[in-house]
Amino acid sequence: PGLVDVEATGQNNRGNRITEIEHVNGQRGVYVRASLNQGQRLGDATEEVVKVAKMVLPDGVRLELWGDSALSSHVLGSFAGTLTLSVTCMLLVLILPFGRLLEPMVVGLSLPLSIVGAMLALLITQSDFGMISLIGLIFLLGLLDKNALLLMDYVNQLRRAGLSRTEAILETGVVRLRPIIMTTASTILGMLPLALGFGAGAELRQPMAVAIIGGLLTSTLLSLIVVPVLYTLLEDCWLGLLSGIALRASQKSEVRSQK
Repeated sequence: PGLVDVEATGQNNRGNRITEIEHVNGQRGVYVRASLNQGQRLGDATEEVVKVAKMVLPDGVRLELWGDSALSSHVLGSFAGTLTLSVTCMLLVLILPFGRLLEPMVVGLSLPLSIVGAMLALLITQSDFGMISLIGLIFLLGLLDKNALLLMDYVNQLRRAGLSRTEAILETGVVRLRPIIMTTASTILGMLPLALGFGAGAELRQPMAVAIIGGLLTSTLLSLIVVPVLYTLLEDCWLGLLSGIALRASQKSEVRSQK
């Protein structure tokens, strides 16, 4: 593209002020500020600006992103550490009420269900994957945590009442299905106006709502199946490990007694 007159795309306001030369990190710089068009995504706008800058800027002049664009890039770079810290803190808190590692491990292994659904929703709707959508992913972790806790807590209650593990899991699926579906549906309906882009500035918050809705749909449906399966498999592995340790200890004690 050729050069475009600034007056064709912006406003030229003249005023009296002291002449000054701006510097950025010790080098001369010029600040160019812009706003997004209606329905335009931050990631797409940033990508287009970088592409055009590489074509028109002369040698010795470079583009440096500031504002929301730079903040979004920084958040994307540190998201893995933030997500790991959030999951770790959540699992440590869950150890206190349950008193063992089984339930927190089930919650931790079921968390990817929400992330997969959120990514698919962002991909299908072609929403921007940036800082706002990452906030939605963090929000999803707490929602999926709630569903898993509702299931496992009721399973433990029924088992303490005398039911077998299989009977408790089947009964929990029937009893807890309605409250889980109702809370999920209310959250999705509350996020729907944002996901549809209603209201001023909704295009900035739209990716967060899309990520939350997509994550809730997949995690709610799959958690009713995945959480009981993980609960059963991990408990069997744990009991098998304990029985193996006890068997080895008894064998060692028998060998010592024979000696």
